Order: sequence, then C-alpha cells, then structure tokens
Amino acid sequence: MYSNLFLIKANIKRQKADIVVFITLVMLSTMLMLVSLSMIFTMGKVVDSHFKDINGAEVVISLNERAKNVTQEVVKKDKRIKDCEAVKRLLANAKYKEKSDKQWSDFTFAIQSYKEKRTINKVYKFPNSYEKNDALLPYYLHGHYKIGSTIQLKINENKYNFRVAGYTQDPMYSTPLNVTVYNIYVSEDMMKKIAKNQEVASQVKYNIILKNKYYKDKVEDDISDKINKKTGSVVDGQKISIEAIGWYSGMKGGCMFMPKLALAVLFIFSIMVLVISAIVISFAIRNFIEKNMRDIGLLMASGYKISKLRQIIVSEIGLVTLVGTIIGVIFGKLLYSNAGRLMEDVLGLEWNQGLDVKNVFIIAFAIFVFSCGIAYGGSRRFKKITVLTALRGGINTHNYKKNYFPLITTRLPINLTLSLKNVFSSGKKEIGMFVMMAIMAIIMQTAYGIYYNFGNNQERILEFAGTEGGTIGVYGDESLKDKLEKIPHVKAMHGRYGNVSCFFQSTQEEQKKGKSKVSSNANCQKNRKGSIVSTFIFQDLSKLRYCNIVEGRISKYENEIIIGGGVAEDLGIKAGDTIEVALTRESPKKTFIVTGIYQQINNMGRTVMMNKNAYERLNPDETKWKEEVLYTIYAADEKNYQDMRKEVLKVYPEGKNKIDNFEKMAAETTDVVSNVLIKLSIVISIITAFIVMFVEGLLIHSKVVMEWKNLGLNKALGFTSKKLILQMVMSNVPIIVVGSLFGVVVSKSLACQFLTMGMSSFGMKSVKMEFGIGGMILTMAIIIFCAILSAVATSIRIRKANPVDMLVKYGES
Repeated sequence: MYSNLFLIKANIKRQKADIVVFITLVMLSTMLMLVSLSMIFTMGKVVDSHFKDINGAEVVISLNERAKNVTQEVVKKDKRIKDCEAVKRLLANAKYKEKSDKQWSDFTFAIQSYKEKRTINKVYKFPNSYEKNDALLPYYLHGHYKIGSTIQLKINENKYNFRVAGYTQDPMYSTPLNVTVYNIYVSEDMMKKIAKNQEVASQVKYNIILKNKYYKDKVEDDISDKINKKTGSVVDGQKISIEAIGWYSGMKGGCMFMPKLALAVLFIFSIMVLVISAIVISFAIRNFIEKNMRDIGLLMASGYKISKLRQIIVSEIGLVTLVGTIIGVIFGKLLYSNAGRLMEDVLGLEWNQGLDVKNVFIIAFAIFVFSCGIAYGGSRRFKKITVLTALRGGINTHNYKKNYFPLITTRLPINLTLSLKNVFSSGKKEIGMFVMMAIMAIIMQTAYGIYYNFGNNQERILEFAGTEGGTIGVYGDESLKDKLEKIPHVKAMHGRYGNVSCFFQSTQEEQKKGKSKVSSNANCQKNRKGSIVSTFIFQDLSKLRYCNIVEGRISKYENEIIIGGGVAEDLGIKAGDTIEVALTRESPKKTFIVTGIYQQINNMGRTVMMNKNAYERLNPDETKWKEEVLYTIYAADEKNYQDMRKEVLKVYPEGKNKIDNFEKMAAETTDVVSNVLIKLSIVISIITAFIVMFVEGLLIHSKVVMEWKNLGLNKALGFTSKKLILQMVMSNVPIIVVGSLFGVVVSKSLACQFLTMGMSSFGMKSVKMEFGIGGMILTMAIIIFCAILSAVATSIRIRKANPVDMLVKYGES
C-alpha cells in the first residue's frame, strides 16, 4: 500500500503541468455541470413552490364583464371544477415608464385590486398596508422598478402615477414570453378611476381549481367553447373576447422554456469540457509512459505486474479527479446563487431553491467514475511494453513509417516541414489534438451563433419565435389599409382582425387511412375528439414577415389554412391533409385543406392562422369581427417609431390614441432574454479560449520536456533560440488549423439540431441559425491566436537554457 502511495506521489510530482490542466478542466466541468443540471432539475420546484404559495389557479378564464352570468352558469355545471373564484379585471394597452425616464414604452396591462378578497391566486400578503397610489408589479420588472420608485401609466392621454410597493410572483403570468401581459395590482379607488377610461376593457376573471383526476383535461377549451355556443360570441351587441389558459396544458412548461434552454446550452458545454479532460488524461498517460520508459522497465524487472502499474495510474487519476471535483463543488456552490439571480430575470420568479445534495453526489461520482474509466483504458499501453523494450527507453529497431517529408528534398520552410513530420509520425496524438480543437471550435462557434442570432439581434429572436414584431401598430377599419400602404418608408405591412377560438378535428377519412403520426391510444382518442385552438385571422397571410413555414406553403384560398406544429402533432396532421373546422364543438363543421405547418413559440406552438376569406367561409353570418383591424407596419431600416408615427398621423389624424409603439414593446419582451444569452455566450467563449491555452500549453510543455536533449543538441549545433521556439510553436499549428476549420464547418448543423431537440415540445421541426463567414474566421482566429500565445509562453524557457545544462539535465533524469 505504501509503495503504491509513494509511486502515486512521485508520478504527480513529475506531471505537475498535466495535473494542473486536468484539475482545472475537471473543476470547470464539475462547476458548470453542477450549476446547470441542478438548476434544470430544481426549476420545477421553484415554479411549483410559488404556485403553491399563492394557491395558483390551474385554469384562468378572462372575458367581457357582460358575459359574467353565462360564464357563471357554464362553470357551475362543470363537474371537473373543484373551486372557482371570480374577480374584476381591467385590460388596457398602455404606455408606461419610470417617472425619471423620458421615453415611454407600450405594453398590455391587466389591472386588478389588491383589496379584493380572494383565496385563489392570492399573490399579495398584506393588502391593508398599501396606500391609495401603491401598486404591486410582476417580479419580472424588479430590475428596473425598485420598491419606492414611481411607475407612470398613460392610457388615452390620461396619466396615472403609482408608487412601487412590492412585487407579485404568479407563475402563470411571470414572464411576457409566456403570456404577453403585465399583471399589476392597485387600490379599489384607482381601479374605479382607470375604469372610466373608454380605452379600458372591463372584464371578469375566473380563477379555477380542478379536481385532481382532471388536471390534464383542457377544461379551458371546453368552457370557452360552451360560452361561444351559448352566446354566439356576442353579448349585448358586444363581441366576446376570451382569454382561456391552462397551467398544466402549456403555461407551466412555457414559463420555464427559455431558462431551461440557456441552462441546457451550459450543460452541453460542461459535457464537452469533460470530454476534453478525458483526452487530456489520455495524452498525460501516454506522455508519462514515453517519458519514464526506463523507470517502468526497472519496476517491471523488479516484479511489478502490468495490472499493478495500471492500478497505480487509475488511482492517481482518481485522486486528482477527486480533488478537482471538490474544488468544482465549492466554486459551484459560490456560483449557484449568482446564477439563480440571473435566472430570476428570465423566469420572473424569485429563485428559492438551494443546491440539492443528492445532485452534488451524483455528478461528482459520475465524473469520478468517468475519469477512472478513461484512465483504465489509457493505461492499456502498458500491455504493449516488454521489459527489454522499456529498459532500452522504448526504442524499437524500426517504426516502419513512411517519411512523407524528407528534409533533403522538401522545398517547404524547415519549421513547417518539421511540424508536418510531427503530425504524420504520431497519428494517435494528432487525432486527439484534432478532436479537441474541433470541439473547441464547435463550442466557440455555437456561442458566437447564440450571440449573433439571439443575443444582439431582436429581429432574429422574433424570427426564431415565429412572432411578428413591427415598428408601429395602428388600429383602424378596413378602409385605412390603402392609406397606410401609401405612406413613405413602409417596408412591410399586414393586417390582423383578432383571434377566436375554433374547434379542429382530424377528418375521419385520414384516421381510417392511418395517416395520423400519433400512435398511442390516448393521443388517438385525442385526435378523434379534436381540440379547441386559438385562431388568428389575417387579411393576407402572405404579408407576414416571420411566419416560419417548415412544411407546405402559405394558404391563399378560402378553403385553406395553416396550423402550428403543436396542433399538427396533437392531431396527427401533415401538410396536404384535410381537417374539419367549426366555431364550437357542436357547430356545423366545414372541411379545410392544411396547406402548411409553421413553427411558433407562442402557446407552445398550438395556434392556427387563416385568411379573411377562409374565416368568412367558416362564419358567413357574423360581421362584427371585421370592424377593427390591427395594422402592423415595419419601417425602412433607417426609420424608427417616432418617424412612422408622424407619417401615420398625416393620413390618420383621428388615430392619435390608436397607435402602439411595437418597436419598444418588442424590445421590452426580448431584452431580458438577449442579456442572458449575451452573458452566457461571452462566458462560454472566454472559458473556451482559456481551455485552448491550457491544452496547448500542456502539449507544448510535454513536447519540450521530452525533446529537451534534442533541443540542446540543436542549440549546440547553431540553431538559434528563436528558431527552436518557432519550431515548437509550429509543431501543432497545422492540426489546430484543420481541427478548428472542421469544427466551425460542422457547428452550424450541430447547433441547429440541438435547438430543434430542445424545442420539440413546441412542435418545432427545424431551427435556422446564421453564423456568417465572419464568425467562422473570428472563431478560428481566436483559437489559433490563443494556441500560439500559449505555445510561445510555454516554450520561452528554451531561450534561457544553456545547451550543456540541457544535455546534462537530460542525462540526470
């Protein structure tokens, strides 16, 4: 036992550089894996704890106040409902800003009273301690609006000042990426004051708790369907607008999507770092055996078996891994709280979970076993060594390898020739180096791709999400279309009437033919029952800018529609199939052709879009839905919201209060996500650059140590230190260039496949990412520069060494 520990200690002393690099990589991998994996596993607990704390509603139905009696009757008859509570709500498109700010932003606000008694969705705890002008904001806004600051709302030129008294944490409305509404709570007096504004819609909101066995049912769809059936979608001459959302049917997964996506990227990065550490282990073991061949021969001659030597190597790597994981856990613990605060900005909920001890042990044990397994596999080289060969220093009579670059005949520069000889003479080492550089390039190029596509480009985020943004939104009638199209600087424009809930069912003919992609009995039954889906009506779908059609084409004619990927998955539909559509489950059904399937994050990809002529065919009797159109205008590149507002008011002066700043609204929604992704990509890039330097430094250090005698001879023969350093630096440059080039070439498809897998729950089939030739060149330049810098810094010791000392020291070793 003592002899083993003595040899392990001696080995570690001889491999200081290798051990430092390996510990660093293990520490980084453990730290990142611990943080990312723990947060992925505990995020559900964070959401559930806040949901339980407020006794969250599992179904929320919000609609016109005039439909209260009908809704009450429908809810009362539904036997799946355990408890229900109706509260007042005001809905308004408002401008808002912090009092000291100069620029207003636009967003939709749902305003409720904190004085109203409730037992469901009780997001406030001390209602009697608030003053008349106090307001409770969603926690999502806590970064900009501090407690005690003043937030101003402007609705139809009426301004309202509120002091921020606290924050609410309702998981259903925690982030605008889930539901595009800010839920705020004010006093009863302010509710009454705001309700007098003509632009504010008075609503009633039903917070519903379901019986346990029905929590998977889409009760919200059934309720809205029955309300539409009873009222014909109109009450007292007013069109009913229903917001029906379910916690378990999509909102729970939706609020966690973006944070989990960011953490998944970090987890994949930690896995790649671990893979690189495995390659470093293999290098270290190989170099150790080659460097200490005579000592190994003496040990074998004195009675040490191959199994014993392998056991010592595995024990050494296991001990070093244990140290690395302990350091990684310590740093992971310190990083966890900061990462939690970063996730709060995207999740919109306070991070209230600590590190799970079980996860710590599982991750540490998995990394330990993995490293020991790699060490055991790398130590197989001992089996190929005989005592005689080891005592000769590992020198065989001939290696039987072809000399591809003879120094006598080559016309290449001497340093390049020597580096190419090095590449072709040690195939396995160079393959390992190639793999490491390819992985580094993939990681760095993916980080750049995240930054380029989603971190610093609002337009690409909207395209990725399948969401229309625009510069300015204008509400008006159908006759306004021609006027708006003629104003200058309009890059693109489309008109949307609104959204309705319609019933969709896969046709019987397709079910009989077995065309449904869904094979489980539950899903087949769901296909037969059909689904109620939010349906958006547009003047012309071909005018949409970010409609990501992944299968088929945009619909044109009155018997055609396009459906979201989530709906296609639920109903087993593909482009070219037919589908039955009705206003309610019991209404007469009409058959439409599904001409295309599109991708969209909104509503978990479970939406449908159709043209005006298609909805007129479905609902020929009603005309009220045509009275107002929302025109979304995209301005030319050099123009902004203020420029377009001036142009719109020239042709539509009466629409002063019917204009929204979509440019700012889109920025408010995407900025937090962009900031998180920017920070993530920068951190990954910096760590990757340091890993490249560590790995290259390790390889050059090993090469310098193993060739110390030859370097001394070359220096004695007249080679300058500059030439020898250049020779060392150039030794790995060809394989670094080839490996990094291969990595940047394949990184695009790998990154897209990863994102597609992560978003499959949204019905997404493909994700487009643009890297650009500039990103590829930048990635390769950073990797090559870091590698050369590290190689120069590591081999600089050659400059100070004396040739005689180099030869003597080699002999003493």
